[in-house]
Amino acid sequence: MLPEEIKQKLLRCIKCGNCMAVCPVFYAELKESAVARGKIFLSNLFLEKDEIDNKTLDIIYNCLICLSCVEVCPSNVGFGKTAIAIRHLISERKSFPLIKKGMFFGLKNPGLLKTGLKLLNKFTPLFFDEKEQVLTSKLKKDAFMPKFPSKDLRSMASNFIKKHSQDYLFFTGCSLNFFYPSIGEAVLKIFEINGIDIVLPEEHICCGTPMMVHGELKTAKELAMKNLELFEKYNPKHIVTACASCTNTLKNEYLFLFKDDSEKLKLAEKWSKKIIEFSQFLSSNQNLKEFSKKLSYKVTYHDPCHLKKGLKIYQEPRKILNQIRGISFIEMENADFCCGNGGSYYLFYPDVSFKILEKKVSSIENSGANIVVTTCPACILQLSEGTIKFNKTYKVKHLAEIVLEAYGS
Repeated sequence: MLPEEIKQKLLRCIKCGNCMAVCPVFYAELKESAVARGKIFLSNLFLEKDEIDNKTLDIIYNCLICLSCVEVCPSNVGFGKTAIAIRHLISERKSFPLIKKGMFFGLKNPGLLKTGLKLLNKFTPLFFDEKEQVLTSKLKKDAFMPKFPSKDLRSMASNFIKKHSQDYLFFTGCSLNFFYPSIGEAVLKIFEINGIDIVLPEEHICCGTPMMVHGELKTAKELAMKNLELFEKYNPKHIVTACASCTNTLKNEYLFLFKDDSEKLKLAEKWSKKIIEFSQFLSSNQNLKEFSKKLSYKVTYHDPCHLKKGLKIYQEPRKILNQIRGISFIEMENADFCCGNGGSYYLFYPDVSFKILEKKVSSIENSGANIVVTTCPACILQLSEGTIKFNKTYKVKHLAEIVLEAYGS
């Protein structure tokens, strides 16, 4: 968006305060500056003066882009995309911190990231204590990380890597490829159990979400084009995703990135229609085998923000869970309240993040469930951290892991 376009969007705000009722950051901080309405005021000042101090910069970035305010805004400010556009303007005037530059560089260069994670895996005992699902830092209190597996998904599931087209292509995203390869493998095995061919592309390319939400749109567009070219190369009928943020970016945000480029927009629209999220695939396919194993779990479900608020996908995972024999499904209170992870948000705003997480953990505990299922790797990390920080005993699983278990595997 151009500055004038952003101004017009921001002028739509009628200061009704609806966003205050749903904003997780406002819940944690109880400050006007925490909510969309306050950030809109500060963004207008930035656009008028064309300069920004570090305090204001910090406030504007103190937003999860969870889309909660977008759902309830009567004026269609669309603060999710507007916030990204503002951050882009800021990034053109202020350089990103070194840690963010390093993060972007690693995600843009998956070979380097793979090597780096292998090294981290070797040195994990020096810097982290290994818990069941996460690593806790020995150097900094309340600093958590996902485990660094010794192998990535493409190394574990090389038999699924094909260079020719199939009806289904599995877009893994970075988290399932590098941090949670067992979840990615579960997705592939479910397809295999049902006799459905699916290709795991040889190439891994980040969807661009981390860069986009920080306003680094140049790199986000580069990665988006690489992915669209990859889809053109394999030409599948459907692209399966099992990460909420990747799904939302591929289906919705590429249209936003290329809205001013008709040729690229046409390509983004073509492939947007072919994106199918994992729970959608399961719930819409009438030819899948019946679940063979009876489980004995009390299960609740956490709605990832980008899946429910960005894509309106929330009935499908519940439908699948209710079809599994032996599962007692319990709807938790505030199931769609953000967990507070926000990708890298929890690294830069840990106190706010954990305050938000505390509310989510309370909802899980009050449900009486012993397993919380979700479909977002970032949420899995955050909810797993909650078991350690707040000394809880529930387990966190991806829907694919529960489904694979129900198939007896």
